[in-house]
Amino acid sequence: MESVLQKIGGYCFANTKISSIYIPRTLTSITATVFQATITMQDIRCDPMNSKFCSQDDVLYNYDMTSIVYFPANKSKSIVIPESVISVEYCCFLYSSIETVEFPPKIKNLWGYSFSRTNLRSITIPNSVTYMADGVFAYCKLLNEIIFGNGVNYISEYCFYGTNISSITIPYGYKKVGGNAFFDCPNLKNVILPSTITDMGGSAFPLTVNFTFDSGAQLTIDDQRIMFNLDKTKLIMCLNKSDSYTIPEQVQIINENAFKDNPILRKIVFKSNSNLNEIGKNAFANCLLLSSIDIPISTSNFLDGAFSGCSSITTVFFGKNLISISDNAFSYCTSLSSVIFNECDQNASIKINSFRGCSSLSTLTLSARITRIEMYCFADCIKLTILNLPSTLIYIGIYAFSNNQ
Repeated sequence: MESVLQKIGGYCFANTKISSIYIPRTLTSITATVFQATITMQDIRCDPMNSKFCSQDDVLYNYDMTSIVYFPANKSKSIVIPESVISVEYCCFLYSSIETVEFPPKIKNLWGYSFSRTNLRSITIPNSVTYMADGVFAYCKLLNEIIFGNGVNYISEYCFYGTNISSITIPYGYKKVGGNAFFDCPNLKNVILPSTITDMGGSAFPLTVNFTFDSGAQLTIDDQRIMFNLDKTKLIMCLNKSDSYTIPEQVQIINENAFKDNPILRKIVFKSNSNLNEIGKNAFANCLLLSSIDIPISTSNFLDGAFSGCSSITTVFFGKNLISISDNAFSYCTSLSSVIFNECDQNASIKINSFRGCSSLSTLTLSARITRIEMYCFADCIKLTILNLPSTLIYIGIYAFSNNQ
């Protein structure tokens, strides 16, 4: 009987020992991670009547061969990508044994994790590439040479995470380095940044990196080894591990991951005239000893996981500018016994898991103008016995206060 298969879902054949697969003509959808970690795969063939896909030299392409979809992990150690290809699809070469790749002249798009966990040792990004998604070369443990093209002006998040590079010069014209772009690169010691770089994601580089700034640099590093934008309105990342830091009053945003996983951090000092507005995703996550922090009353937004796992914090005060406490912002702050809300100037919400697992919290009074408490928000606060909710609440999510006394 002829196959009527139409779709293969994610991870369907992941981490299996299959070496060959035939794509029937009825198949119109293949999720990118179908063959993830299937390192024995050698060839993939396709029914010539299939309207969505085709195969050439045992490699899967879309029908008109403008995209390379999947390269069998155990096929070969090199490839010359056909001239018609303009896109390398998501996870295309993931876990493959590829060591060298030759791009076609019109290649434009490198999608997420397309060459991740391969054996590439050097890579030249063509000038024709205008889009690079997250993690394109992440975990390429042998990759030690990168030549950047001029078709993009940014380095995406996790792009070269976990590679073997020791020094880089980012070309003039690049404007941003994404979060974790070069993190976990243990041999990376020297980075030259052009004056055109104006922004950088959290944990973009290892803490041990030596930065050289071109003349006219838009970034600066203070004597605490904290990197800021030039006017210090954004705290970008911390480049050392200390037990105490003082945040300048002009800082409005603390970047994602800025102080994350600092095992000795105990104290953060904000100036009394602080202009802080936003604490980024995982900014202080897992700072286990952090116990002294007076969050400025100007702070409006606490992003996902901002203080998650800060198990020594005992008191948190939210000022009148509060707008949002995002997912997991204070989850598993197990010593947190006092949460104080000032009356908000505008409607505010408390998101999923925000205070989940705060096992020392016994009394909670939410202020007026808090309108939403999302699911699991105060779940597993096992000592919570007194709860005062405002009349402004319009929504309480499922399990919001589950597993409490």
